[in-house]
Amino acid sequence: MLDGVTFGPYRVEHGQVQIPREGLSLDMAPSANGVEVGLGTNIQVALDPDTIPVDSLSFLEMSADISITAPFGIVPGTDINMGIIFEGLPRNNVVVSITSGDPIGPITDTLIAEYIHNLYQENAEVFPHTITLTGQSSLGHTFDVFVEFYDDPSDPARQISVQRPDPDHVSVTIP
Repeated sequence: MLDGVTFGPYRVEHGQVQIPREGLSLDMAPSANGVEVGLGTNIQVALDPDTIPVDSLSFLEMSADISITAPFGIVPGTDINMGIIFEGLPRNNVVVSITSGDPIGPITDTLIAEYIHNLYQENAEVFPHTITLTGQSSLGHTFDVFVEFYDDPSDPARQISVQRPDPDHVSVTIP
């Protein structure tokens, strides 16, 4: 993998692109004085664990159709060998369409839940485990309140629940 490759804001640690034989195509492209190369690909991307907020985002899989329009020309370093010149192509000569759908959408609920659970475990300042309120009063009585928040994966009654009632909202229930 080339150094500095990212997937959104996250650094790619390594990846793999498979091009099955049935995914290959080659058609003439007279307007480019060359060819259009079609590649039906299967892509796996492993993201650097130091750059991702949750482990569920560490590995992504998707399929994509890649179309590259490239001209014929003299192969660099030779005087007479003709070939397809891929070097220096303008960006609009390469088109990528993800055919398997959004790779993040299906794992969004898991990502949100894992983020909330990690936030509880790792950052008590942002997500306190206890709150103490002293000197509270009601109906002429003064009292202190001590509240405990739980997130115990082994006890469903003491587990933070994260749900998405609709695509635009997240509901977090804290026992």
